[in-house]
Amino acid sequence: MTRVEELQEMDMDIKEVPGNCSTATSRKSPTTQACCKEAVERLSVTGQMRQEYLRHQRLTSHLEQWWRHLSPTIRRSFEARQADWAAGRQWSGVAVLLTGQVRDGTKQYVAQNIRRNVFKELAGASTMYHIFAVLEYTRFGFSWRGSKNETRDFEDKDVRQMLEVYGGNYTLVEWGAAEKAAAYRDLRAKCLVNHKLRRVYALPLQYMKIKAALQLMRAYEDEFDMHFALVVRIRPDVTYASSLGRLLKSRLDAARAPVNASVPNICGSIGGGLGDAFLLADRASADALGQVAAFVQSCPVDDHCQSWAVTKEACLKVPNLASGSAGMQDEVCTHAWVPSLLRQGVPTTNCGISGMLGSGKP
Repeated sequence: MTRVEELQEMDMDIKEVPGNCSTATSRKSPTTQACCKEAVERLSVTGQMRQEYLRHQRLTSHLEQWWRHLSPTIRRSFEARQADWAAGRQWSGVAVLLTGQVRDGTKQYVAQNIRRNVFKELAGASTMYHIFAVLEYTRFGFSWRGSKNETRDFEDKDVRQMLEVYGGNYTLVEWGAAEKAAAYRDLRAKCLVNHKLRRVYALPLQYMKIKAALQLMRAYEDEFDMHFALVVRIRPDVTYASSLGRLLKSRLDAARAPVNASVPNICGSIGGGLGDAFLLADRASADALGQVAAFVQSCPVDDHCQSWAVTKEACLKVPNLASGSAGMQDEVCTHAWVPSLLRQGVPTTNCGISGMLGSGKP
């Protein structure tokens, strides 16, 4: 029996779940286990198959397996792309999601490094792109690690000058107190927040900036009746060791190919959790990035599960998810973007690039 056939035998028929899934949070509760059965199955199968998908992306059995385990939202995105391709409406261009704290981003050497290694390559290849920036105008602090820095260290003109160095068109939203409060209310209203404590975690608030940038991108697509082919998430304070031109070109070519040409994946590099500072996704898969905040806050993500503990436990059991110690696997699962994507049926890998979070001049 092949590995694919073994995993196919693991497929679970999702029946009506017992009890109230909206209150099922205890990891050991039979009701929670039943409510999270679909989420755990999708995460486990995609996690176990990710290396096979990467080795043999064009294998028919792998494509069938991948389709079967896509979440409903991501499946609809790929079906839309497939329908547009059949109708001669090819998705094209690159959406650049620029999110995070500005930090060293206004320094000339940082902005010029990003222009040279990212945007100059896109412009040189005559690739249409648009920047969707959702930024905190602050100079320092890892807010998801508990930093309480709330200072506004930059004026709007400073940030716009930084964006003008990059070149190209952009849409800018400052992630200020009002935006944070709205994100907090959204998570608190829609998710089972920290179970009984009803607390919003700091980590998902960071991913809410990516969600906001994706919303700006969708509004742009609706306005101009088009879809981007590739989505790139970058930060304003990261410098790169070399040009990303070859990587961007190969990823854009794959994103513009027919849907069933190969099994797509989202790659990440630089930063924590196998690299969340730089993310590359075809447009249809990119919708999964908008669900990471909900995933960490124990919200249902196209399934009945509202237990972060159960899905994190499933992530920790995925073989070869992270090289090195068990602590590295725990870091990957805790950072959440990798298990969140696996839960939605989207394989993950490393982009294979290097750089640094800009606090010192390279």
